[in-house]
Amino acid sequence: MSEHLVCIECFRPVNSIFKIYSDGFKDLIECSRCHKVVDLYVECEPSVIIIDLILFKEKAYRHILFNHKFKAIVLLKFLVAFLLCDAYLYWFNKKNRQYESIRSNDHLLFYELEWNFYYMLLRAFINFLIYSCLIVFLSVFSKMRWKNVAYQVIKSLIMSSFGKLFVLPLVIWNPNDVYFNLASLFTLISNGQALSVGTQITWTKSKWIVTFSAAIVYMFDSGLEL
Repeated sequence: MSEHLVCIECFRPVNSIFKIYSDGFKDLIECSRCHKVVDLYVECEPSVIIIDLILFKEKAYRHILFNHKFKAIVLLKFLVAFLLCDAYLYWFNKKNRQYESIRSNDHLLFYELEWNFYYMLLRAFINFLIYSCLIVFLSVFSKMRWKNVAYQVIKSLIMSSFGKLFVLPLVIWNPNDVYFNLASLFTLISNGQALSVGTQITWTKSKWIVTFSAAIVYMFDSGLEL
Protein backbone atom coordinates (compact mmCIF):
# COMPACT_ATOMS: atom_id res chain seq x y z
CA MET A 1 0.00 0.00 0.00
CA SER A 2 0.98 3.69 -0.05
CA GLU A 3 4.08 4.76 1.82
CA HIS A 4 2.21 7.77 3.11
CA LEU A 5 0.00 5.75 5.45
CA VAL A 6 0.62 6.49 9.12
CA CYS A 7 -0.35 5.26 12.56
CA ILE A 8 -2.85 7.80 13.89
CA GLU A 9 -1.61 7.18 17.44
CA CYS A 10 2.15 7.81 17.09
CA PHE A 11 2.42 9.03 13.46
CA ARG A 12 4.81 6.24 12.49
CA PRO A 13 4.77 5.48 8.72
CA VAL A 14 3.22 2.08 7.99
CA ASN A 15 2.85 -0.07 4.91
CA SER A 16 -0.74 -1.10 5.51
CA ILE A 17 -3.69 -0.42 7.79
CA PHE A 18 -5.32 -3.84 7.63
CA LYS A 19 -4.88 -7.34 6.28
CA ILE A 20 -7.39 -8.87 3.87
CA TYR A 21 -7.83 -12.63 4.09
CA SER A 22 -8.99 -14.97 1.35
CA ASP A 23 -12.57 -14.94 2.63
CA GLY A 24 -12.64 -11.14 2.41
CA PHE A 25 -12.32 -10.61 6.16
CA LYS A 26 -10.34 -7.52 7.20
CA ASP A 27 -8.14 -7.50 10.27
CA LEU A 28 -6.79 -4.19 11.56
CA ILE A 29 -3.01 -4.11 11.98
CA GLU A 30 -1.24 -3.18 15.20
CA CYS A 31 1.52 -0.57 15.13
CA SER A 32 4.95 -2.02 15.90
CA ARG A 33 5.97 1.13 17.80
CA CYS A 34 3.03 2.03 20.05
CA HIS A 35 1.34 -1.42 19.89
CA LYS A 36 -2.05 0.13 19.22
CA VAL A 37 -4.35 -0.34 16.23
CA VAL A 38 -2.94 1.72 13.34
CA ASP A 39 -6.24 3.37 12.40
CA LEU A 40 -9.49 2.64 14.24
CA TYR A 41 -11.38 5.10 12.03
CA VAL A 42 -11.30 2.58 9.18
CA GLU A 43 -14.22 0.79 10.83
CA CYS A 44 -16.05 3.92 12.03
CA GLU A 45 -19.13 5.48 10.50
CA PRO A 46 -18.52 8.79 8.67
CA SER A 47 -20.65 10.57 11.27
CA VAL A 48 -18.19 9.55 14.02
CA ILE A 49 -15.26 10.90 12.00
CA ILE A 50 -17.10 14.17 11.33
CA ILE A 51 -17.85 14.64 15.04
CA ASP A 52 -14.19 14.06 15.94
CA LEU A 53 -13.12 16.54 13.25
CA ILE A 54 -15.48 19.13 14.74
CA LEU A 55 -13.87 18.42 18.13
CA PHE A 56 -10.44 19.04 16.52
CA LYS A 57 -9.13 15.58 17.43
CA GLU A 58 -5.65 15.12 15.99
CA LYS A 59 -6.21 11.43 15.23
CA ALA A 60 -9.22 12.22 13.05
CA TYR A 61 -7.21 14.76 11.05
CA ARG A 62 -4.40 12.22 10.59
CA HIS A 63 -6.94 9.75 9.27
CA ILE A 64 -8.42 12.01 6.59
CA LEU A 65 -5.12 13.63 5.58
CA PHE A 66 -2.98 10.50 5.35
CA ASN A 67 -4.99 7.27 5.51
CA HIS A 68 -8.11 8.26 3.60
CA LYS A 69 -7.15 8.69 -0.03
CA PHE A 70 -9.11 11.32 -1.92
CA LYS A 71 -8.95 11.64 -5.69
CA ALA A 72 -8.08 15.05 -7.10
CA ILE A 73 -11.60 15.44 -8.50
CA VAL A 74 -13.06 14.94 -5.00
CA LEU A 75 -10.82 17.64 -3.55
CA LEU A 76 -11.84 19.93 -6.41
CA LYS A 77 -15.52 19.34 -5.67
CA PHE A 78 -14.97 20.16 -2.00
CA LEU A 79 -13.14 23.34 -2.99
CA VAL A 80 -15.96 24.45 -5.31
CA ALA A 81 -18.54 23.79 -2.57
CA PHE A 82 -16.59 25.84 -0.04
CA LEU A 83 -16.06 28.69 -2.52
CA LEU A 84 -19.79 28.76 -3.21
CA CYS A 85 -20.43 29.03 0.53
CA ASP A 86 -17.98 31.93 0.79
CA ALA A 87 -19.53 33.62 -2.24
CA TYR A 88 -23.01 33.23 -0.76
CA LEU A 89 -21.84 34.78 2.51
CA TYR A 90 -20.30 37.79 0.71
CA TRP A 91 -23.37 38.15 -1.49
CA PHE A 92 -25.77 37.87 1.44
CA ASN A 93 -23.98 40.61 3.39
CA LYS A 94 -23.86 42.92 0.35
CA LYS A 95 -27.54 42.32 -0.38
CA ASN A 96 -28.54 43.18 3.17
CA ARG A 97 -26.44 46.34 3.25
CA GLN A 98 -27.37 47.82 -0.12
CA TYR A 99 -30.81 46.51 -1.03
CA GLU A 100 -32.77 46.45 2.21
CA SER A 101 -35.07 49.28 1.21
CA ILE A 102 -35.66 48.22 -2.40
CA ARG A 103 -38.77 46.28 -3.38
CA SER A 104 -38.20 42.53 -3.61
CA ASN A 105 -40.11 42.30 -6.91
CA ASP A 106 -37.78 44.67 -8.75
CA HIS A 107 -36.53 42.75 -11.83
CA LEU A 108 -33.51 44.99 -12.29
CA LEU A 109 -32.53 44.27 -8.72
CA PHE A 110 -32.82 40.54 -9.37
CA TYR A 111 -30.38 40.63 -12.28
CA GLU A 112 -28.01 42.93 -10.42
CA LEU A 113 -27.96 40.55 -7.47
CA GLU A 114 -27.30 37.63 -9.82
CA TRP A 115 -24.27 39.33 -11.38
CA ASN A 116 -23.11 40.34 -7.92
CA PHE A 117 -23.07 36.68 -6.93
CA TYR A 118 -20.75 35.83 -9.85
CA TYR A 119 -18.48 38.65 -8.72
CA MET A 120 -18.54 37.33 -5.15
CA LEU A 121 -17.59 33.87 -6.42
CA LEU A 122 -14.55 35.36 -8.17
CA ARG A 123 -13.76 37.30 -5.02
CA ALA A 124 -13.93 34.12 -2.91
CA PHE A 125 -11.58 32.33 -5.31
CA ILE A 126 -9.04 35.17 -5.25
CA ASN A 127 -9.15 35.29 -1.45
CA PHE A 128 -8.59 31.53 -1.21
CA LEU A 129 -5.73 31.74 -3.70
CA ILE A 130 -3.99 34.46 -1.68
CA TYR A 131 -4.69 32.67 1.60
CA SER A 132 -3.39 29.30 0.41
CA CYS A 133 -0.31 30.78 -1.30
CA LEU A 134 0.65 32.67 1.85
CA ILE A 135 0.27 29.55 3.97
CA VAL A 136 2.26 27.44 1.50
CA PHE A 137 5.07 30.00 1.45
CA LEU A 138 5.18 30.37 5.24
CA SER A 139 4.98 26.60 5.76
CA VAL A 140 7.80 25.93 3.32
CA PHE A 141 9.85 28.71 4.93
CA SER A 142 9.18 27.22 8.36
CA LYS A 143 10.22 23.69 7.35
CA MET A 144 12.97 24.85 4.96
CA ARG A 145 11.96 22.33 2.31
CA TRP A 146 9.48 22.21 -0.56
CA LYS A 147 8.96 18.49 -1.22
CA ASN A 148 5.36 17.43 -0.55
CA VAL A 149 4.69 20.51 1.60
CA ALA A 150 2.75 22.52 -1.01
CA TYR A 151 0.37 19.69 -1.91
CA GLN A 152 -0.13 18.71 1.73
CA VAL A 153 -0.91 22.30 2.69
CA ILE A 154 -3.52 22.72 -0.05
CA LYS A 155 -5.10 19.37 0.81
CA SER A 156 -5.12 20.24 4.52
CA LEU A 157 -6.79 23.60 3.89
CA ILE A 158 -9.49 22.15 1.65
CA MET A 159 -10.32 19.21 3.91
CA SER A 160 -10.44 21.37 7.03
CA SER A 161 -12.67 24.10 5.59
CA PHE A 162 -15.89 22.20 6.24
CA GLY A 163 -16.83 24.93 8.72
CA LYS A 164 -17.78 27.05 5.71
CA LEU A 165 -20.80 24.78 5.28
CA PHE A 166 -22.20 26.29 8.47
CA VAL A 167 -23.45 29.23 6.37
CA LEU A 168 -26.04 26.96 4.75
CA PRO A 169 -28.56 27.39 7.62
CA LEU A 170 -28.72 31.05 6.56
CA VAL A 171 -31.29 29.94 4.02
CA ILE A 172 -33.63 29.12 6.92
CA TRP A 173 -32.59 31.22 9.93
CA ASN A 174 -31.89 34.91 10.24
CA PRO A 175 -28.12 35.28 10.72
CA ASN A 176 -26.11 37.83 12.66
CA ASP A 177 -22.50 38.93 12.87
CA VAL A 178 -21.84 36.76 15.93
CA TYR A 179 -22.82 33.66 13.96
CA PHE A 180 -20.60 34.66 11.03
CA ASN A 181 -17.65 35.34 13.32
CA LEU A 182 -18.02 32.03 15.16
CA ALA A 183 -18.18 30.10 11.88
CA SER A 184 -15.07 31.91 10.60
CA LEU A 185 -13.21 31.29 13.87
CA PHE A 186 -14.09 27.60 13.74
CA THR A 187 -12.75 27.34 10.19
CA LEU A 188 -9.50 29.08 11.12
CA ILE A 189 -8.93 26.78 14.10
CA SER A 190 -9.67 23.76 11.91
CA ASN A 191 -7.24 25.06 9.26
CA GLY A 192 -4.57 25.47 11.92
CA GLN A 193 -5.08 21.98 13.29
CA ALA A 194 -5.00 20.42 9.82
CA LEU A 195 -1.90 22.41 8.87
CA SER A 196 -0.13 21.25 12.02
CA VAL A 197 -1.06 17.60 11.40
CA GLY A 198 -0.51 17.63 7.65
CA THR A 199 2.92 19.29 7.64
CA GLN A 200 4.15 18.37 11.13
CA ILE A 201 4.58 22.04 11.99
CA THR A 202 4.04 22.79 15.66
CA TRP A 203 0.58 23.97 16.66
CA THR A 204 2.03 27.34 17.73
CA LYS A 205 3.59 27.92 14.30
CA SER A 206 0.52 26.77 12.40
CA LYS A 207 -1.68 29.03 14.54
CA TRP A 208 0.39 32.10 13.70
CA ILE A 209 0.71 31.16 10.03
CA VAL A 210 -3.06 30.80 9.64
CA THR A 211 -3.81 33.94 11.67
CA PHE A 212 -1.31 36.07 9.74
CA SER A 213 -2.54 34.79 6.35
CA ALA A 214 -6.17 35.36 7.30
CA ALA A 215 -5.36 38.91 8.43
CA ILE A 216 -3.65 39.70 5.11
CA VAL A 217 -6.63 38.34 3.17
CA TYR A 218 -9.02 40.35 5.35
CA MET A 219 -7.14 43.57 4.65
CA PHE A 220 -7.03 42.79 0.92
CA ASP A 221 -10.72 41.94 0.86
CA SER A 222 -11.61 45.10 2.78
CA GLY A 223 -9.78 47.08 0.12
CA LEU A 224 -12.00 45.57 -2.58
CA GLU A 225 -15.09 46.97 -0.87
CA LEU A 226 -13.79 50.54 -0.78
